[in-house]
Amino acid sequence: MNRYVLTAYNGYTEVDGETFKVVTDRVVSISEIEMGKHIKEFKKKYPALEIVLKELIKGKWKEKKIQ
Repeated sequence: MNRYVLTAYNGYTEVDGETFKVVTDRVVSISEIEMGKHIKEFKKKYPALEIVLKELIKGKWKEKKIQ
């Protein structure tokens, strides 16, 4: 069973000399079909933000940029 994490990032921020990505929205799911619906929703809701889909396969995270 795979796990999916869809995240919308809104730039970067610096705290105490360390740089972090700013997370605007995040969705976690185990359903590929449900995640497809969330991807469409994120594209409409956050057209200018970086959207990243992470998939957990056999204990390793694979990252794919959607937008």
